Formats: sequence, C-alpha cells, structure tokens
Amino acid sequence: MPPTAGSWLRTVALSLCATLVEAKYPFSSEGPKATLRNETSVSFDPLGVAAVLGNPRADASAAKLYVQFDKDTFHWPHMSMVGGTLPAIQMLVEYVTSGLPSQSLSAPIKMCAKYTTMIPVRSNFVFRELPLDFTNVWMTHLISFRSGAVNPGNDFMIIYVDSNPKSADDLKKLAAAKRARLQLDPGPGWWMAGRLTLYVLILVNGAMILAAMLIGILAADIWAFTLFFLYGSHWIASALITFLPMVQVSTPRIDEDKSPRYAAYERPEGGTVIFKGPKENMEAWARTTWKYEPTLLRTLLHWAYMTTGALAAFASIACMVNMHGYLQLAFLAVLVYATLAEILATKISRWLQTKAMGDVPHALLLNNEKRTQGIISATIQISPICRLEGFDWIAMGLLPPLPAFTAMQVVLGEINAFQRGLEESGALPRTAEEKDALRAEMEKFYERYRGRAAEEAERGKETETARIGARLATGGLAARLVEQMRYAVEKWIERVEEENATVKAKAS
Repeated sequence: MPPTAGSWLRTVALSLCATLVEAKYPFSSEGPKATLRNETSVSFDPLGVAAVLGNPRADASAAKLYVQFDKDTFHWPHMSMVGGTLPAIQMLVEYVTSGLPSQSLSAPIKMCAKYTTMIPVRSNFVFRELPLDFTNVWMTHLISFRSGAVNPGNDFMIIYVDSNPKSADDLKKLAAAKRARLQLDPGPGWWMAGRLTLYVLILVNGAMILAAMLIGILAADIWAFTLFFLYGSHWIASALITFLPMVQVSTPRIDEDKSPRYAAYERPEGGTVIFKGPKENMEAWARTTWKYEPTLLRTLLHWAYMTTGALAAFASIACMVNMHGYLQLAFLAVLVYATLAEILATKISRWLQTKAMGDVPHALLLNNEKRTQGIISATIQISPICRLEGFDWIAMGLLPPLPAFTAMQVVLGEINAFQRGLEESGALPRTAEEKDALRAEMEKFYERYRGRAAEEAERGKETETARIGARLATGGLAARLVEQMRYAVEKWIERVEEENATVKAKAS
C-alpha cells in the first residue's frame, strides 16, 4: 500500500474513533452549564402566585396575632409564610364591602370568630353550644382522647372547667398562677427557652427580609427592593401588633354561683366528653366573645397591617418574576422558612399554654363493655372533683326513661351522698373490717334499688300478668346494673387505698 494511502486511512480511522467517543460521551469535551435568566422586559409568571396561595395556617396565625391571649406568658409571632398576606387583604376587602371604615369595625372580630369552633352540647343550663378556639388549646388534647379498644361509643372523658376569668382581677390572678406553674419542674429555664425561641423565629424572619432588601439595593434590582421593602414593612407592623393586641376576649358580668353545671358533647368518632364546673365558669365560657376597641395607636397599626399586607401580596406577583434569579430563590427561602417556623411556633405555644394551665382535673374511662358501666363508674369511682353527682342522664337524653334507669339515678344520688359524708368526715375505710362494713352498707343501697326499680316497672300496669312481666324484664336489667355498681365501688375503694398510701409516703 502506498504511503500516501496509509496516512489517509490512519487519519480516517482516528476521526471515526473520535466520533464514536463523542457519540458515547456527548459532554466529554465541554460540561453542561446552568444559567439564570436575566431579562429586562416586564412579565408575569405563576411562580409569584406561590406567595399568595390560600393557607389556613396563615389565617389562624393572623387571628392569634390579633388576640395574643397568652401575652402574660408568651407572645405569638406572625411570619411571612405562604399566604401570610391574605388575611390582611381579606380584612381590607371586608371594610370596603361592608361600608365606610368609620362605620365598620368588625373585620378583626370576624377574622377571629372564623376560627372559633362551636361544639354542640347537651347541658343543664341554657346554652347548647360551647366555643372552642386557640384560647383554650389546653383542652383540645383532652377532648381528642384516643378511644378504647372495646367499644369507643362507651368511653367517657370528664373535664372540670375552672379557668374562665370573669373580671380584670381574675385575669391578673390567672396570669400570676400561669407564671408560677411555668416555673415549676422542669424549671423556668425551659419556659424561657421556649419563649425566647418564639422571639428568635420572628427576628430571623425579619433579618432574612432585611438582608434580601439590602442585596436588592446593591444589585440595583428595583423589583427586588420593592418586594422586600413591602414585606419588611408588613413584618414591622406584625411585630408591633405582637406587643399590642388588637382584639380582646370579652365576657359579660356573670352572677356568682358555685353550683355545679354539666355539658355533654358526643364525639362523632365515638365517646362522650362531659364538662363539669361551677355555673359561673360554665356560663362565662359559653358567653365568651371577641371585642375590638379602637384607639389611635390600634387604628394606625391595624391599617398599617392591612395596607402593607395588601401591597406585599400584589408585589409578590408583579415583582418576583422580574427579579434576579438568586433573589427569587431568596424570596422562596423566606416563604419556606416562615411556613416551617410557624409549625414549630405552634408546637411551642401549645406546650407553653398547656404547661401554664397546669394539671387540669379530668377522668378518662375506657373499655366499658356497656354504656351503663361507664355511666356508673363516672358517678361513683372517680375523684370527687370530677364525679358526676346529680347528672340527669335521662333528662340529657343520654339514657332512655326505663324504670331501671330512673331508679338507678336515685340510688346513685344516695351513694354519692354517702361517699361525700365519708370523704368530708375523714372516715374512709382503711382496715379490712371497715371495707367489709362499707360493702355491707352498699348492699342495702342495692336492695332498695331493686325494690324501687320493681315498683317503677309495675306502676301503671292494670293486670297481674303485665306487672309480673314488667317486674321480670326490669329485674334482669337491674341485676346487671347492681353488678356494675359493685365493680365501681371496688374501684373507688382501690382509689382510696392509693390516696392513703400516697399521703403516708409524703408524711414519712
């Protein structure tokens, strides 16, 4: 082969090999490059809509910001999360659509009332609904108890309500009691750490907005500066409202009445929650409302919050797509941080509020095979403060008006009076002989109950056959109820023994 042909073939072979290499590894000679878009034209992009997406947490956070119910122990921070500016727009629209601003001051109240859940109850006082909102979050974990495995419909939770202030003096006393409880174990350090964390969360949010605004100035990005300036203004208004609540809890004057009242709430998921408390406390809870009393400072802050929030929302759509790419990422980082920080703040605030309330008297009765077992146990075996003395199950519509149940309510009242006498006199059984004597005394109650139930069953029956049939039918149910009463009494005796052992241990 001639030398010229050989050189030509070698050149072709090398070219083919290089082509194959390039085909197998397309980026072998030059790697990919990610570039950020930098345009000078004005446009709009759905990416900016992320800032104003509907977010129920943002609405609830704004309501907490305006109320600051726990301001005596901590302050709730409102941050620039996803949808954080929408509550301001909604209030502003409320003013425009409901009349002149000077004639309509209900927008803040409507915002707070929107996050009040009215739970339907059966009560032995006038009200048929009780408000549940962020001012009594400490109660939600009791209402949302986990049902038992046997029959969730037979579970009972009894909550004693004694925390509804009715005057300014009551509020001061309650605030002092909360601070005292927060300083108990695990100590004031945890309380201060939680409270400081809430302040740090909002300060970091403000620092991120300020830093982005300064970067926008240095980068000569008017769009970024405008966006972060408006968000910074809205953040300042929110931070000032944190220390000057706009809406207050309002409770009308309630006559002093310590007699117990009850309200029963049947949960959709199964189980019954019964609220017990003095009439003045239960009525104060039921009549709690929101009150907005504008002053010059409150009015200025309120309108600053609404206007800056509305402008920030509009700027989110108009400015974001026209900013530099890295400032767009910075804005998204602010939204994501604030959204996650609000979740953390919610956890901390619930812990602080629950700890400040202390141990709420309550009793949980689970795994009752029969509903009557839970009813009898709630009336006899639990602690006196939660015991359902005088609870009319038939009038509340929680039991049918059968003779056995009508007589049962009477005997439960007699047993409660007997228990109260022993507890108030300090004559609770301690020895085995005293316990046997107590059981023998209880048998007298049971015997009278059987006779009373039989009389109730026979009443109104004209023939002997009808009376015998009614007595037999009622006798079987009464016998079962007596066994359930015996079980509840034994549990009461066990609880008394445990309390005596605790008192001895503390004394020693």
